[in-house]
Amino acid sequence: MMPKQPQRVVTVPYSSDTTKPGALLHVTLEAEQDLVWIWTHFADGRSAVTGYQLQSRSPSVV
Repeated sequence: MMPKQPQRVVTVPYSSDTTKPGALLHVTLEAEQDLVWIWTHFADGRSAVTGYQLQSRSPSVV
């Protein structure tokens, strides 16, 4: 049995309206995953994270 790789927790970036907490606070990723935040920009100038996409982590370039 191979040992499980460690997970990492990524906290959601703050939106422009910091008076209300977002519905999503953090995402737990496997070691081989990366994360892309999906932002929504509103007509009044506010921005908020409204989702995310998980991607396979790219191999490191040495």
